[in-house]
Amino acid sequence: MAERFTADLAFIIIALLGAAALGFLIGYYARKAMKCKRCAELEDNNNSLRQIIGSLESDKTALKHKIEKLEADENELKQRITKLETEAIARTKRRPARPKKPPLAT
Repeated sequence: MAERFTADLAFIIIALLGAAALGFLIGYYARKAMKCKRCAELEDNNNSLRQIIGSLESDKTALKHKIEKLEADENELKQRITKLETEAIARTKRRPARPKKPPLAT
């Protein structure tokens, strides 16, 4: 009787292990099939977002160059302003004060 019990127990254990392996494989492939559909959607979304990022980065570099140019222009204009101010101050120091004209009597 012990032989029959061990044989039945071994068969049950092997059958359970086989069923577990079969269930694991079925679940794995079923999940993979569902996951792949979602992966394709996510990859498309990811690619579109990468394109948007690329265009934004190119806009960013263009704007950086524009900012640098405007800063250079600003510095040039500041230099011109200080030069004109110093010239104006020098002119006022060189010229003697003009006498005021007396008001005309009528």
